[in-house]
Amino acid sequence: MEKNGSRATLHDGTLAGSVTNLFSCFQNAVSFGIPLVSALKAVTVNPAKSLHMEHAIGQLLPGMEADILILSKDLSLIAVF
Repeated sequence: MEKNGSRATLHDGTLAGSVTNLFSCFQNAVSFGIPLVSALKAVTVNPAKSLHMEHAIGQLLPGMEADILILSKDLSLIAVF
């Protein structure tokens, strides 16, 4: 596979997928008009459920693993903890 910008292609040029990260997907969703809470669930709780890992990730609860992102009002990344 080869990475070309935000695309992943096979050596013959066939599209193999996207290399976009969930944070960029979150920012894009909000910019397209998706409500903030819905976009947040789409990149936290929903992926955890789809992986059957909602007991360990996807929410800020005691005992769960998490990265905490601090964002500006325009959703730019300020810090990660």
